[in-house]
Amino acid sequence: MEMTPVYTPQSPSEATVIAALMDAHNIRYVMQGQAFGSMYPGPLSVSLNESILLVAHEDAELARELLEPFIRDGVRP
Repeated sequence: MEMTPVYTPQSPSEATVIAALMDAHNIRYVMQGQAFGSMYPGPLSVSLNESILLVAHEDAELARELLEPFIRDGVRP
């Protein structure tokens, strides 16, 4: 399955909310880097603690629509 990067959450709590949103709409996703970031919490390095939301290519358009409020205020990958 081809995965498409859609969004970079700004915090672990935002990543949790986004994961719940993806689950609620049956969107296939992976939050890449989330487990590694928990090994080194805090401001160690942005690149080490960064998570990226990847969604199934077929679900990318719906995911972007659902994430529009986050994307407007956040950072795209």
